[in-house]
Amino acid sequence: MKKLTAVLLILLGIMIMFYPKITEVFHNHEQNLLLKKWDQKKHGNKNSLENNYQSLNKAFDESLEREPIPEQGTIQEPALINKNFEMDGLTGIIKIPKIDLTLPILEGASQANLKIGASHLDGTALPGEIGNAAIAAHRSRTYGKMFNRLNELKPGDEIVVEDKKQAYTYDIYNVLIVEPDDLSVLNPNGQDRILTLITCDPITTGIHRLIIHAKLKGA
Repeated sequence: MKKLTAVLLILLGIMIMFYPKITEVFHNHEQNLLLKKWDQKKHGNKNSLENNYQSLNKAFDESLEREPIPEQGTIQEPALINKNFEMDGLTGIIKIPKIDLTLPILEGASQANLKIGASHLDGTALPGEIGNAAIAAHRSRTYGKMFNRLNELKPGDEIVVEDKKQAYTYDIYNVLIVEPDDLSVLNPNGQDRILTLITCDPITTGIHRLIIHAKLKGA
């Protein structure tokens, strides 16, 4: 009995001695698992955004292939809105005073949404939030329609985005032309509330992307 007690006491002492180390190993393992999950989530979000941008480019290309070139002196009738379209997809409106433009903003840059108005790109920040909120629309070959006149915008011009709660006024600070696969235009800087407008350039071929960067006023 004494020997058994002695053995148990020895085992208990060993357990007490190694308990902090065992606990440390366990916590380190849990920490590494969480870091791994975070890394996977981060890359997953990046891949998702890349896929969404590729889908946007595909929608742009398909539209260019189908859209007829309007004859001079003719007025193109507006496209009919799908009767099955639900207003739940409407997230706000975008106004650009300089080019006298007002468009509805729909969630998700699908071909169906882009036929109706501008679209918020999934995976980017929402307007007004810290980050980079991307809004895309077709360039259109009809003067004044969609983002047809976006090339007229210059640094200092204003863009207003309204959601269900409030209106956000942005000042344009950069206008550039990039390759269709240039994802860097969607990068946030971690502190500013950025708005990025995306459309095709030039109007006839759409082989590049016209990008407008703006920052939220007073932020």
